[in-house]
Parts: sequence; C-alpha cells; structure tokens
Amino acid sequence: MIHKLLLHIKIIALKAFCAVAIIGDKNVDIPERVESFMKSAVLLGGAGFLSNIFTDWYITNQKFTWAVMIVIIINAVLGGWMHFKKGKFNWETFLVKTVRMILVVWLTYLTLELIISFAGTGTIINGVRAALQVSTLLYPGTKILKNAFILSNGEYPPEWVMKRIYNFHSNGDLKEFLKPEKKESETKD
Repeated sequence: MIHKLLLHIKIIALKAFCAVAIIGDKNVDIPERVESFMKSAVLLGGAGFLSNIFTDWYITNQKFTWAVMIVIIINAVLGGWMHFKKGKFNWETFLVKTVRMILVVWLTYLTLELIISFAGTGTIINGVRAALQVSTLLYPGTKILKNAFILSNGEYPPEWVMKRIYNFHSNGDLKEFLKPEKKESETKD
C-alpha cells in the first residue's frame, strides 16, 4: 500500500517536472506549451496549497510535533531493547512496528484535528484539543511507561500512575488523569 502511494507521488512529481520542462522548450508548439503550463499549474498549485496548510499547522503545533516524534523514538528504542533482552529482536519487525505507530498516530491525530477544526474556537474546543494531544502522546507514551514498569519490576512509575493511564485510555477523562494524587491524611477523613 505504501509502495503504491509513493509510486503515485513519484508519477505526479514527474508529470509536473515534465510539464514545466515542456513550457520552456522552444521546439514545442505554443498550444502544447500552454497545455503543459495548465497541467503544471494544477499539479504544483495543489502541492503548494497542501504544503501551506501543513506549514501553518506545524508552526502552531511545533512543540506537540516534536513531542510526538521524541516519544515515538524513545518508544522504538526502549521497545527494541526489551525485545533484544528477550532474544526476540528482529530489524524488520522493529521497523514495521515503528512505521505503523508513526502512521497510526499521525493519521488518527490529523483526522481528529480536522474534525475539531470545523468546530471553531473557544474554551471547550481548546479543552478537546488538549485532550486529543494528551491522548495522542499517551499512545506511544504508555508503551514506554509499561516497559519502564516491567524493567523496574513494578516499582516505577508508581502503580497509581499506571492505573490512571489505563483509566484515561478507557474513559478519556483528562481532568481525572491530571488531578493530583490524594495524600493518606486526605483519604482518611
């Protein structure tokens, strides 16, 4: 599937390049040069439009983008190490799982971000967007924490953190997830 997508992208880029090359060729008739100009305008205009949308989004979400990529890299390294320690490490599986996680995280996030973007702005929308970003970071982040929990023999992160993460995954309650841990003196009242 990815190979077909890349092939289509290459074909479109080649068509755009050829159309631009024909525009400047003095040996080609004027009608064909005009047709090539129109084709290149459509192909390159669409690419420029999409590039502009992604650039604008990246500028406003740069910290989030870096956070997601760092968390995915840490997850890949820690997951690879865990499988290496078990004697089950395989480069192909490692790469496929990492690429799959990147695709799942970004496609899901972008789809939900598009849906939210039509809702406008405001406090509620900002809250939904924050919950979406936290849950997006938690997908690879929880895998890191699970591996750390296993490596530390259940000592770190604390069990209450792991329970909150599992609860957040099941109910999406960001307020409950982020609320501070109750101290023993507060729970005895």
